[in-house]
Amino acid sequence: GEKARQVSDLGFLRDKRDAQGRREGDPNFDPTTMLVKLAKGEKLTPAMEQYWNIKKDHADMVIFFKMGKFYELFEEDALLGHRELDLAFMGKEAPHCGFPEAALPKYAEKLVALGHKVGVVEQMETPAQLEERNK
Repeated sequence: GEKARQVSDLGFLRDKRDAQGRREGDPNFDPTTMLVKLAKGEKLTPAMEQYWNIKKDHADMVIFFKMGKFYELFEEDALLGHRELDLAFMGKEAPHCGFPEAALPKYAEKLVALGHKVGVVEQMETPAQLEERNK
């Protein structure tokens, strides 16, 4: 069988805290925020930097992150998408799954019906514009 997927080894995912540094279980823990802090030697791609910059302020939402013609889910959201929506994992590394843009209403409605909050992040620039901006 397939070994159970877990979040990647990024330190901030292994030791989850809210934006104020409080852990789950603390009476003042804020589940809507997340402390995203890279440890020495950890790096993110520009797309993942953008993703975590959004996710840190919406930690209680499943984020559908538009990339090209697909919406993608990462880490804990991907684990939930696999479990609740039966989405197949992509790649062998960190949990990651996605679906074609036409399926957005179906998957968003299903997660909301299951009691989850859903955030949709649209892609506002073309790959060429992104490349130009990152020069």
